[in-house]
Amino acid sequence: MVAMLSFRHVFLGICFILLTRCVVSIPMTFAAVDIGAGTITGPDIVILALFLRVVFGLYKKEIKPGYVLPLLLMLAFIFFGSTLAFLHEHNMKVVYYRSVIGIACYYSICLAMLLLTEKEAKYVINFAIFTACAGIGVQTYLIYTQNNELLIAFNRYYQQIETAGQLQAAFNKGNIPRVLPSGTLLIAMCSGYALARSITSSRIFLAIRFAILYLVLTFFLLTTGTRGFVAGSLAVLCYTVYSVRKTVTISRKLILFFLLPAGLFLSATLVINNNIFSTLVERSVDFQQRGYYDAGLEYRFQQGLEALGVIADAPLGIGATRPLNLGGDVSDGMWDINSFLVIGFLGGIPAIICLFWFLIRLYKQYRKREVSVEILACGVALSYAMILTVFSLSFAFTIGENVIAFSLFAGYILRNRLRTSDGITAGTADQNA
Repeated sequence: MVAMLSFRHVFLGICFILLTRCVVSIPMTFAAVDIGAGTITGPDIVILALFLRVVFGLYKKEIKPGYVLPLLLMLAFIFFGSTLAFLHEHNMKVVYYRSVIGIACYYSICLAMLLLTEKEAKYVINFAIFTACAGIGVQTYLIYTQNNELLIAFNRYYQQIETAGQLQAAFNKGNIPRVLPSGTLLIAMCSGYALARSITSSRIFLAIRFAILYLVLTFFLLTTGTRGFVAGSLAVLCYTVYSVRKTVTISRKLILFFLLPAGLFLSATLVINNNIFSTLVERSVDFQQRGYYDAGLEYRFQQGLEALGVIADAPLGIGATRPLNLGGDVSDGMWDINSFLVIGFLGGIPAIICLFWFLIRLYKQYRKREVSVEILACGVALSYAMILTVFSLSFAFTIGENVIAFSLFAGYILRNRLRTSDGITAGTADQNA
């Protein structure tokens, strides 16, 4: 096993677990292959291998297409729309490579989860949680040592000339800069997962362990200064309590009745009085002074309307994640388009329909009467991703690392359909925690 230093590519380890059932890492310098359309790096090589493994699994009927038909159709429309746009519209090899290999093939993670045993699938989820914690540890170390060189290396945003000075300015103000943005969605989803496990776990020490993990992950999200994480965390908290209401005992409900208000009060006090949350507090105060007017949200709303026009003009997709550099009146901007609409850019209206079809099927599977606590927790994790996606705070469906994070939890829920369809009823005990 070779440890990976870059949190952004530690997802490669998850892919290798799914593919080879062991943790391996290919050094990026020796894994890059120039194919003319772009450079296939280590993660893409793994994803392509995993994609081929899934195709073989479908051929050998290890994966039943009926279980994942909406997802398969969405991928087919992305491949078709991207190819059509490449041949008849933009003719940009790099754009085609990005949409087909860099996004579509990454959904094979979700399908690969169906190839694993229950024990292996749980191991992958636990590895994802470990990855989130490792990312927090790496970022915390880099920030407190103020290692600017490594901070810039980890986040390409600070490598640009116009933003290079923002890093030192953040340190001078005592703020915590964003170092590992590609891991934010995974951390948020693991936060929701840990919350559900802490409430539903029957063993007290296991519940305490997950509660501590939930606090660590959630407070880390708040240090980024994004107000949306406050609303998202509160929404996920309320949804979690609602989701597990029939699972927990009466005594646990009484404990939560007194513990949750006290915890919220103490958390709010900590955030307001601790300097590491200063960015969040400053932005919240400024938001209040402006009469709760959110210019960024309005801008994203306007971009969404413009994106709908693009999709209407190209109902089979433009084969790109955004219209940038493709010409026309919308060649500039449009960086914060909702991830649902970006799927429309790639595969058109049919791809969007299939995505919603897939999400609805996931939800129905998650809300079945008898599911394990792991299924409940994975559903809460997905709810966090959906909340962030709806408000354009994350690109859950169109950024490679985010697609992997989403697919891990979604794939675990899909496994429940496979098990119950074969006559196996999922239990409610904390097994292999």
